Amino acid sequence: MRRSGQRRDQRSRPAVAATALAALGLATATVHGEPLPAGRVSAVAGVKNGTGALASSLGTGYAFGFEAAYAPLRAPQTIGVGLTWSLLFSDFGSGSARLTGALKTVEFDAGLRLRLMIGPRRRTVAYLGGGGVITRSNEPLFDGSDRSYIGPFGAVGVETATAKVWIVPALAVGLGLRFATVDSGRGTLGLMLSVGGR
Repeated sequence: MRRSGQRRDQRSRPAVAATALAALGLATATVHGEPLPAGRVSAVAGVKNGTGALASSLGTGYAFGFEAAYAPLRAPQTIGVGLTWSLLFSDFGSGSARLTGALKTVEFDAGLRLRLMIGPRRRTVAYLGGGGVITRSNEPLFDGSDRSYIGPFGAVGVETATAKVWIVPALAVGLGLRFATVDSGRGTLGLMLSVGGR
């Protein structure tokens, strides 16, 4: 009986060791989790659709680009204001109802972002932002020859900091909705994902 019990103990030791190592790995990941950095640069990608009169003429397209932000939010502060700017390239393909070729746009925006810290670990924030955007298209979006437009934009979303795992650094990941006005309330609405770091 003792020998069989000893064998069971010896067989269970590797399982116990593996469980302990897994728990240690999770604990290490948690310990190395970092709060959101005050400044960051992120890659951005998402899907966009026209709104108002542009809903049928533009259809659905994709967007990609870069975003930078500086938004210090130090403990015990839970609400703060930061600066953001981004450069986005959009392609609406050849499905546009009023264009024969693919419609492409370039947008540059700059604005302010109000951030609200969520949770005691200071790794997640909800944000509400807005500012001005300059849009340039390869073809006129409305009647006339204008291809450059200036208007306001707004954004709402959530950002969180991932945990540092082994050699992978902590990253700031965000998901948000962005409305960019092109002309008189007509514009684009996009669901955007951002991933970046300091």
